[in-house]
This record gives sequence, structure tokens and C-alpha cells, in this order.
Amino acid sequence: MFLDQNMQLEGSFGYLNHFELRQPPNPFNPMFGIAQPAVRGFLYDVNATYNFGERQFLNKRISPFLTVGGGGLTTSIPDASAVFIQGGRVAIPSSR
Repeated sequence: MFLDQNMQLEGSFGYLNHFELRQPPNPFNPMFGIAQPAVRGFLYDVNATYNFGERQFLNKRISPFLTVGGGGLTTSIPDASAVFIQGGRVAIPSSR
């Protein structure tokens, strides 16, 4: 969304319905009936961009700009109170 001729505000939101590690902490758990609960992820960010306008540089037209933003990843565990990551060192608590 353009706020004026040079300022722009942008953002995004994503829902990850199957958020899991590439390599689970203990790959033998499913063999013994210990399954990892479902983890959902919410990915979001907001950015502000300032466009300095079109300039001439070495016989080429360039459009310099500056972008500042921030975002995050939030997880939700609907079927459990926690999920172990990194072999049990970090637990992501449920936000029920």
C-alpha cells in the first residue's frame, strides 16, 4: 500500500498447517508408538519502504530504496501441552 509518492507499507501473513522439523529429535519414537503432536505455525511480517526516486548513474537509471521491517513465527500445539525440540532441550509450550 502506497502512503505517498515515496513511502510504501507492506506486510504478509502465512499459516503453516504442517510445521515440523526436517530431522525429528528422536526418529525412533514412531516405531514405539510415541508420535509427535501436530504443530501449526503462523508466519507474519510488516515492512516500510522509502523510495528515493529515480536517479541517473553511469548512464543508467536506478531507483534506490530503503526497507525496514520486522516479523515473527508463532506456533500453536492444539493436541499437547508441549513439543520437544533439539533432543528435549527446548520445549515449545502450547498457547491454549
